[in-house]
Amino acid sequence: NVSHISSEYPCPLDTAFAPCICTEEDLTINADCSGAKNDAELIKAFSSQFPFPTFNNLLIDHVVCSDCNLTNIGQLSFGPLSFVHVTIQNTALQTVHESTFQNSEETLLSLDLNTNNINTFTFEVIPQFKTLRVLNLAQNSFTREAPIPAIRSTSLQILILNVNELSFEADLVRGCQNLTKLDLQNTKITEIPMDIQDTFGMFYDLKYIKDINFASNDIYEMGTSTIQGTQNTLGSIDISNNKIYLLHPEFITGFGPDGELNMSSNKIVDIYEEVWTSVIHELKSIGIDKINLDDNPLRCGCDVEWLVRDQTLMEVIVGTATCADGVTLLNSITVEDVENCP
Repeated sequence: NVSHISSEYPCPLDTAFAPCICTEEDLTINADCSGAKNDAELIKAFSSQFPFPTFNNLLIDHVVCSDCNLTNIGQLSFGPLSFVHVTIQNTALQTVHESTFQNSEETLLSLDLNTNNINTFTFEVIPQFKTLRVLNLAQNSFTREAPIPAIRSTSLQILILNVNELSFEADLVRGCQNLTKLDLQNTKITEIPMDIQDTFGMFYDLKYIKDINFASNDIYEMGTSTIQGTQNTLGSIDISNNKIYLLHPEFITGFGPDGELNMSSNKIVDIYEEVWTSVIHELKSIGIDKINLDDNPLRCGCDVEWLVRDQTLMEVIVGTATCADGVTLLNSITVEDVENCP
């Protein structure tokens, strides 16, 4: 029945493409292969004949498939076809062959492999994907024993690696010059790495970096220049729910017009002027309520005198921040409370 496959019938026959389902939408074709239980069924489905070599969307979601066992995707799994968007999630997938998507090197915009069991990934092939903008490897099975190498891409804008156990160096994303968003939430890291000389942070010279998420880790210290927005592009910076107690002057610099800093639920005790003055003055120029220090054991002593005496600086901190007793609001401290400070 090959005669049925033409521009008028862009999908292969249902029987030939089973267990995958091909649909046409807005002059593009999509493949839902959530019914494919393993790699062999994928190979069989994609050995069909296709009038068009490029699918817009490929979806494999095994969230409701109890007897599926897709543990690996091989070099031949998708035949000669290419894709624009790929989502493979909620599967038992452990490995993806380095050549699995080689036919998509000129077309792939997003590769979403979240919530699987992937423990190794060939990051070295990423540069070959000329248009890749989004890479999502959240909620997989990476471990510290296999460090993530430096990733290089001229097109990548969003990298999501959250909910994994990660190890990486300061050059993790320096080779991604167009990166705007990095998500490393809940990755069990204890530090935000810097160069050996502790001179340059992870984001040095990234011109477009905006949103960075280091929440829910075990970070305890941030040195000078740990996070640098060298082109004043920083937006939402989330370092909440860590163990931070030690901060150095200019630990973060380079906020843009959407800048905000969430450091709630840490171990911060003091708001020393020499440490905080640069970041507070920088965010003051943007607006109020830009720094969240909720749920920190703040001393609220002479360390905050400089804030108490200039309420325009105090207003940069979200008004719900409390002192160590969990009751007294930081912004309720008065000049009289600190008048005996040296």
